[in-house]
Amino acid sequence: MFIRVVRLCMAGCEMENYLNSASLASRNSVSILENFRLEIEPDGRDYRVRVFGAGYVGGVLAVCLSQDGFAVLAVDPVWFKVGCLARGQAPIAEPGLSDLLSYAHKTDLLTVTRSTAEAINTSDISFCCVGTPSLVDGTLNTDHVRQVCENSGKALRHKVAFDILVMRSTILPVTMKELVIPILERASGKTAERDFGVVSYPEFLREITAIADYYKPGAIVFGQYEGDARSIDALKVLVSDTCGGNNLRCVRTNRKRRARASVWHSVSIRLRPDSRLRA
Repeated sequence: MFIRVVRLCMAGCEMENYLNSASLASRNSVSILENFRLEIEPDGRDYRVRVFGAGYVGGVLAVCLSQDGFAVLAVDPVWFKVGCLARGQAPIAEPGLSDLLSYAHKTDLLTVTRSTAEAINTSDISFCCVGTPSLVDGTLNTDHVRQVCENSGKALRHKVAFDILVMRSTILPVTMKELVIPILERASGKTAERDFGVVSYPEFLREITAIADYYKPGAIVFGQYEGDARSIDALKVLVSDTCGGNNLRCVRTNRKRRARASVWHSVSIRLRPDSRLRA
């Protein structure tokens, strides 16, 4: 057990170095996206965004993107979440979220729907933020991710314009290649990169500080599929108001880094002394 913890800590130390932008710049295998704000097209705010999942990750993302001036359509099958967002009320407890949501509601930049087809037809870029809870055996339940991909693919079959799916949900490295992309291609009858884009953009949010973490993350990591540079360019526009070390990796490597970061955060929490136990 001790050896296992030491190995996890060593992986965590490497992850901390990885999240340091100075360390990133010294790695030959990483392409740093420096000063990408200067490359934003004047009409970049014209992107219409849809967010699948109005929980902690999706709710915060939808509100922050609308705060940045983007028109956002939140998609969730749960009536409670959709109803709260439609009324300008936060469906989750997060400091500062209610104020941002109130602004988004007043400016009509954030709307809601329960229809995937409506969302696909009226927007340009998807963020998949649905939950992937752990099962009894420790594996991730990807049922919600499967459903989003299946419904999105069916809607994309009838869409002519190039569309982009950004994976924000927590998944394993192989899931993009073995599950997400195959389902999208089968359901849509189209080909990834040529007819639609797929990008991995993992989240590093903490409860209570999620909004601050979104705008000032330790790192912004993009996972690019094959040679699909235009999807990455679109994502750069959407995150232009955040400040963090930015780098580009392939989809599989990106998800490996996300998994290792999660391990390190978990170990850090378990090994951190609990102040409530002190005398």
